[in-house]
Amino acid sequence: MPYPPHLSVAEQDSEADTSPPMAGGFTDVPVTTSDAWQGRGTVHIGGAQVNVHDAAAIRLAAAHSIDEAFLSRSSPGIAPSPDRTPNPGALPGTATSGSYAVLSPAPEERRRAVGLAGEEIAAIWLRREFPGSRVRWVSGYAAREGHTDASDSHGYDFIVEWRGRTYFVEVKAFAETQDVVDVNLGESEVRAARAHTDDDSYKILIVNGALEPEHDGYAVLMPNPLTPQGARQSELMGQGLRFRYRFRANQSGQ
Repeated sequence: MPYPPHLSVAEQDSEADTSPPMAGGFTDVPVTTSDAWQGRGTVHIGGAQVNVHDAAAIRLAAAHSIDEAFLSRSSPGIAPSPDRTPNPGALPGTATSGSYAVLSPAPEERRRAVGLAGEEIAAIWLRREFPGSRVRWVSGYAAREGHTDASDSHGYDFIVEWRGRTYFVEVKAFAETQDVVDVNLGESEVRAARAHTDDDSYKILIVNGALEPEHDGYAVLMPNPLTPQGARQSELMGQGLRFRYRFRANQSGQ
């Protein structure tokens, strides 16, 4: 079932947010201009130039940049990896050592704009991929726009309820379409991925070309990288551990 290109993230989550729609398809929730979105500069999304701190403009431009060609475009197959052998130093409690690599640093304001645009595109794509589903937007971006059940701490950006199943979808967006993408899983995302290694419910949705979806961009849903299936489709680029030591405070006279 095709979805109109102006459909917004907030409109996808109609059960969670019943506010009347504004012009352009956005629900009437406050768009913050706090420190999270302050800054200077612009970014081009689908040919439109928008301020990097204007969340509403970013979402609207991303929604309008999606067309039927993008929604129906198949992603390229996964290329063979030079080495997909399990890492003997895998973290305890993980099903496999599969993971994704750390992203190169990017300007914070541009990174946020790409992330928000990617989630707008992801919402439209998910409703297309799972027709009749309930798609809930629960990311940190959603929290900044007034969704009370949303948080960066969940470890995923969307909850998709479809045909008796629940999927937890983490979105990773890239500005331009790339043949090789490196994805970082943060602490909360690793925790969520670990919690769902047995039920195939945690997914990584890669939006490749979020700022220029008309130029061969596509979205592809990847399996949990901490499962055997996910490990076969990714390369472990690095692995680190952080430890904390607590020492007793010195007591006088001891």
